[in-house]
Amino acid sequence: TKETNTSLASSSSQSFVARFVVVYGDSGTGKSAFYSRILDQIFCEKKGGAWLKLNNRMLAHHICRVQDSESLDPVKWARGLAVQIFLAFSSVGKMKQALEISGYKDVDAFVDWIEQEDSVRDILNEFVIKLLKTVESATELEGMDTISVDSLDEALTVEVLGTNTTDTIVSYLLEFRYKWPLWICFLATSRPDPSTKKKLKPLTGDASINVEDPKNLSDVREFVIHGLEQGFRLGERDDNWNTNQFLARVLQCQELNELLDEISRDTLTRAPMC
Repeated sequence: TKETNTSLASSSSQSFVARFVVVYGDSGTGKSAFYSRILDQIFCEKKGGAWLKLNNRMLAHHICRVQDSESLDPVKWARGLAVQIFLAFSSVGKMKQALEISGYKDVDAFVDWIEQEDSVRDILNEFVIKLLKTVESATELEGMDTISVDSLDEALTVEVLGTNTTDTIVSYLLEFRYKWPLWICFLATSRPDPSTKKKLKPLTGDASINVEDPKNLSDVREFVIHGLEQGFRLGERDDNWNTNQFLARVLQCQELNELLDEISRDTLTRAPMC
């Protein structure tokens, strides 16, 4: 992985852009499996190390799915982002600060506003970015500094929205790329088709991770196998239920099945539920 570019030159001065890394990989390479795992606090606590550190850095997340038009709606994304950041500030004792920036006296009034506000620019400019700039670093938020988006390529699917607008989550990320505090980081996943990579280039520069690199494929496969082995070793009743749910998802997930060899798939299919 190349080092993330954190600055871009303009004609008259140096303009800075928040760090933005995209994990690229074709369908079946485990991008969404990886993404779901970094959001899984129970898994990350058991795994520890880099998994737990990354999980602890999650400030807000969003999953784009072409089958779900609401997940591609920039307004819904902005509203969700605002609420998650409000909750993050509240979790570290900064609810009063968040309410002051929003201009509302209590949580109910804030919720009423966010449910009705349909301007992405107003949500980002007047609340999200303004609130983030009230802290000097992620240290004040107990290390939470990363905004993540799964399947940015699907976020570009304008026709699913059924409107005449050309605005997408990606177009707003591009528009606001110079406005975020420098301590904010972005992590996203995407398929690596040339048109998508071209559109995302202004966000990432040369920063990307190619899931199809042989070493990265090996790492992803090792992660999947480790997860399965951890599941089989669970013993408590509540954990058994979680294991059954996990195995059921794996059996139905094309991306994970494609990572396993024939013997591993056969073993998984025949494995008894807890």
